[in-house]
Amino acid sequence: MSSRGGEDAFANAMTDSMSSAIRRAGANFEVTFVRGDGTGRLTNVNGGHTAQTVITVDDARPFRTGQVLVFLSNTTGLKQAGPVEVRTRSVANNTVTVSSAVTLSDNDGVYISGEQSENAPPAEVTALGLPAIVNNTGTIYGLSRST
Repeated sequence: MSSRGGEDAFANAMTDSMSSAIRRAGANFEVTFVRGDGTGRLTNVNGGHTAQTVITVDDARPFRTGQVLVFLSNTTGLKQAGPVEVRTRSVANNTVTVSSAVTLSDNDGVYISGEQSENAPPAEVTALGLPAIVNNTGTIYGLSRST
């Protein structure tokens, strides 16, 4: 760019790249630290889907084009579908369009591929977000909340 447009063109491209990187980092921090449950789950599937590429989810904000997703049972952790690549998202409609048709159940978890074992209940692999920290039942960091 600098050879075609001079130093200003290079500076403008760098400014644009840095702005995009900061927005992506902010979105990742929001998913992990504000809304995360420690498992890396991005959101849940909303309703059953049979061989569809457009998936309705509880919240479409965490998705970006090119992410590779898997759909896991939130109870057993077993893979229900995937891996598939995100093509588009609609925040207004809470939908995500993926690269190939998937069959899913209501409340299956949506995870980035590779973050969970896909054959055991979801484990804590990311930082705990606000909902997990203020929860008053169960354990936190392996310690009983009642003691």
